[in-house]
Amino acid sequence: MLVGGLLFDIVGKTVSFLAVAAFGLLLAIPAIIALARRWAVGDRQNQATAVVTASLELLLEN
Repeated sequence: MLVGGLLFDIVGKTVSFLAVAAFGLLLAIPAIIALARRWAVGDRQNQATAVVTASLELLLEN
């Protein structure tokens, strides 16, 4: 009985973690797309500046 409960607890926490991670990745997709577009345009900015700019643009959109 104890082993079954422990296994159920571990599986439940694992599934919960995976669900939260998947949701986080879904929320990150627009930022990844914005960053890819900025890099594809061929700006003269360095990559660090492109990351910050894309993030700020995304924040301002929302």
